[in-house]
Amino acid sequence: MKYIDLLVNARNKVFAHATKGELSDEDFRQLWNEIENSIVYISKTTGTDIIQTRRILELREEPLEESTCLEIQCLILRQMHEDEQIIRECHKLQGTVKLIKEDIAVQLKQIELQIVDLKSIIRYNVHSELSEQLGEYSDNSGREIEFHNNDKTYVKTSAVIAAIEVLDRDNMLILIGRAGSGKSSAALEIASIFQNKGYIVMNLEQHLAKDFKTYFLSKNKQFIIFEDLFGKSHIGYNEDIHSHLLDAVKPHVTSGQSKFIITLRSYKLDDFDSIVTNHQLLSEASIININGNFSLSTLEKKAMLINHSKHHGHFRLRKAKMLNDVEIQNIIKTDPYLGFPEACRLFCSFQTFFAMGHKFFTSPTKELQSEIRRMKRSGYDKTDLALQYCVLVSLMLDKACEGSFGMKKGIVTCDHNESFSDYKT
Repeated sequence: MKYIDLLVNARNKVFAHATKGELSDEDFRQLWNEIENSIVYISKTTGTDIIQTRRILELREEPLEESTCLEIQCLILRQMHEDEQIIRECHKLQGTVKLIKEDIAVQLKQIELQIVDLKSIIRYNVHSELSEQLGEYSDNSGREIEFHNNDKTYVKTSAVIAAIEVLDRDNMLILIGRAGSGKSSAALEIASIFQNKGYIVMNLEQHLAKDFKTYFLSKNKQFIIFEDLFGKSHIGYNEDIHSHLLDAVKPHVTSGQSKFIITLRSYKLDDFDSIVTNHQLLSEASIININGNFSLSTLEKKAMLINHSKHHGHFRLRKAKMLNDVEIQNIIKTDPYLGFPEACRLFCSFQTFFAMGHKFFTSPTKELQSEIRRMKRSGYDKTDLALQYCVLVSLMLDKACEGSFGMKKGIVTCDHNESFSDYKT
């Protein structure tokens, strides 16, 4: 039974169910031996084993029939023909691939040229846009400086002189002072001096400072003023905005040729201390404190008061002064919360304030409240005053909402609500 199975397996594997049309020499010899042994063994049962052995030997030595050889030859020639056709197709494909590669190379070259042209166009457009923005910011700052230079009320202070000395040596300065103390005027005076030295001046308020990278050109000598960078009413350090800005400014401060002024509105020293510790650039910068070591001298206060008085017609040639020396001395002794320069401007701009004398400087807030109440009462009969009163209330509500951090717009906190209680009647 074993030898019958071997014969059946040999038939199925090589002929009936063959998966390949080929057989290796080694497999052929092994298969031949298995078939030969199986046939001889089975023929022993019939007594024909000698005859079968002789026939197997004859078959091994017998050459192939002519028809079989011709068939094999035809198969070989057909295969050679197919191989040659495949080779021709491969050569044709190689030629096609070569042409495609050459075409792709030409197209890539064209695309590269288009990219270069596009980059040039984008660079030109961006440069033109940046130049336009730079020109616009520079022109606006130039107009501010021109207006400042024509201001007859301005008095150059010791803080400005010290700041110029600092910026001749360093590239950054922090100018501290409360609202109305003259920070902006001092910054413009310093900028005017450096403009004469060839610097391009740009005065940037808080909403423009975040785009510093867009328009700053390190190859130019620029004089940048970040005005009230940390806010006007709600003073604070924003990690997302201020850290990115200061990180961008830092390399230009340490090794660049441009100058930077940061003005910081501060009502108390704690405001400044809580901010400068947030960034190395701030903690290492030179500081001019208009409220502290560089506060206005009596001579500077007197000069400001006289300049404002002259500008508003309170001093006339060949006419008696409307402010006597005693009143002037009383005024320059004050330190109004509003800031002496701004208090001088308001004092000399309105007859009602001027008539109050030094009392306006000692309690300007109360007098302003009284003036607003008078404006409200007069508004019932005069439309212009009514509109002015409404604008003031709207501005105060906006400021109150700015201070209500994290609350919905239009909602006023209790603290702010108390500050409006005086204007309800």
